[in-house]
Amino acid sequence: MSCIVSDFLSKNFFPGFKITNISFSEVSDRDITIELEPKEPPVCPHCGSHNVVVHEYRERVIKDEKLLGCFVTLVITYRTIKCNY
Repeated sequence: MSCIVSDFLSKNFFPGFKITNISFSEVSDRDITIELEPKEPPVCPHCGSHNVVVHEYRERVIKDEKLLGCFVTLVITYRTIKCNY
């Protein structure tokens, strides 16, 4: 997948995340899997501090509606954090 396409999708459809992989199903070329992970360094959602520790990484799989005529599965890696304040 072109870096330009990946950047376009990240910016317009998945802000705050970067696309790490895009793959097509071997069974149907109309099934797409997009893998995402956080783009920015972690920030405490309560105080806004960058003085945080990543507690764990988790993965969530979401079967999305059609996007540009294809069925999309999103594999999103996200992190839980602990604030040091």
